[in-house]
Amino acid sequence: VTLALAGLRSVLTDRPQHAAALALQTQLLEQRAKPKAALDAKLAEAYRRPISLEFRDAQLKQVFGVLARSSGLNFVLDKDVRGDAKTTVFLRNISVEEALRVILSTQQLGHRLLNENTVQVFPATQQKNRDVLETVTRTFYLVNTDPKQAQALVRTVAKSRDVFIDERLNMMVVRDTPEVVRLIE
Repeated sequence: VTLALAGLRSVLTDRPQHAAALALQTQLLEQRAKPKAALDAKLAEAYRRPISLEFRDAQLKQVFGVLARSSGLNFVLDKDVRGDAKTTVFLRNISVEEALRVILSTQQLGHRLLNENTVQVFPATQQKNRDVLETVTRTFYLVNTDPKQAQALVRTVAKSRDVFIDERLNMMVVRDTPEVVRLIE
């Protein structure tokens, strides 16, 4: 699906009003969104469940254990996450999603969804984000700008480090998470 969408982008760049290409693009985007929508619906149910957590100087792995039992979600801690790190949490009648956000942000952790009921937790460092999060590569053929200026802009605004340019082809290649690539587009 991703390759087909990339091919359609080049067709639509040349002929933006091409009806068949637009229809196929819509169909492919819907097809790609269906599994994610089913995943989101199942996660949304678990994430909305209200819980209360009260911990004083508890180990992080214990907090995630209680969160897993309360929510029905599975949590996989990356090898670099210190499970014995101490945390204090007092949360009452809060959604699982909000509780997870609070715990992750106070411990400088990130997360990604592995499937409909499993969440991977990892340290929120730049290197770990690159290693763990899904990345996509997108090529931009530039028409009305200098590639060096575009590269500087992308590095400043999107904070993307993986930006390569080819001045001969007036082209910029970006490798980052899908959200960042959409921002750059």
